[in-house]
Amino acid sequence: MKVLTIDKGNTNCKFAIFEDGRLDRRGIRNDMEELEVLIWEIRPDMVSFSSVVPEWSRDIKKRLDISGFPYKEMSSDVKLPFKLLVDEPRRLGPDRIALACGARYLGFDRAVIVDAGTALTVDLLSENGFEGGAIFPGPELLIKALSTGTALIGNVEFSDKVPVLPARNTSDAVRAGSFWGFIGAVNSLVLSMVSKIDGMIGWDKKAVLISGGHAGWVVEHLEPEIKKLADIEKDLIFYGLYSILHIDS
Repeated sequence: MKVLTIDKGNTNCKFAIFEDGRLDRRGIRNDMEELEVLIWEIRPDMVSFSSVVPEWSRDIKKRLDISGFPYKEMSSDVKLPFKLLVDEPRRLGPDRIALACGARYLGFDRAVIVDAGTALTVDLLSENGFEGGAIFPGPELLIKALSTGTALIGNVEFSDKVPVLPARNTSDAVRAGSFWGFIGAVNSLVLSMVSKIDGMIGWDKKAVLISGGHAGWVVEHLEPEIKKLADIEKDLIFYGLYSILHIDS
């Protein structure tokens, strides 16, 4: 069976192809026309996708309906391997649900799930279900907020280099504050989430799962007590999207 999984985020549209249950290859197709060409080349038995961009979701569903390829869209309405213990399940981001499904698929009864991309999400999955979490701006958004929301700072370009403290000019100070503030938020939020389940007692495997474009940054700068529990799972969302196809509707 050939399955195409697609994750449309705020910045990129990523995909992964599963062949008979094995993740075969992955890539990026930000142009919808190129994505449609890929779909016709693959001719998948099933497509599973999540999207945080409503307009994109409408477009891909229209194209899949016309092509005849069956699909399932990740949402709070599909059957999940856990309960959604949040106030408004329908407002919960499908990417966050998919990541939690990926954690369950990989065998985690409980996990702190960190997605470090355009935005940072830190969510808690327990034996009881998806408990919710926190959302924080990613470093690019933090820089943009300072660049557009202040009179004197002006435009500051994002850099993927780790900034040095203390910064010697305004632009570097913005980058440093955004980066180290972001890292501080990750550490604080993860520690708070872990403490919700008996502190760190019984966490005998790496149950802090890190995904997203800034995952490498995050893991490198985690506090030691968190780092020993953390692991990068770059394909977590794809495993989650794949897993919902095997849950009876």
